[in-house]
Amino acid sequence: MSKASSLSRVEKTETGLAFFGVIDFQSVPALLEAVPESASSEMELDLSAATRVDSAGLAFLIHWGNRNLATDQKIKLRGASVQVLQLINIMRLKSVFELRV
Repeated sequence: MSKASSLSRVEKTETGLAFFGVIDFQSVPALLEAVPESASSEMELDLSAATRVDSAGLAFLIHWGNRNLATDQKIKLRGASVQVLQLINIMRLKSVFELRV
């Protein structure tokens, strides 16, 4: 388990990474240091335990995807909140993410 701050953290799972707490402009710098690089291109990012994700958090997830996935591969998100889905729509990022229930 890697800790980014008392309000956010990331853990490896069988299918990828799980994020907990707040993923925002304050927690992103620590998460950048804490998140492991992917060894597999089939990783999924689980946001079901993320309490808040802002635009900086989405930018962080895109940055992770750019570093770890093939250029034509979408970032797989599981458990995205209504807020995250709204941000994805507002920012026109549907083509970047593959949303899973």
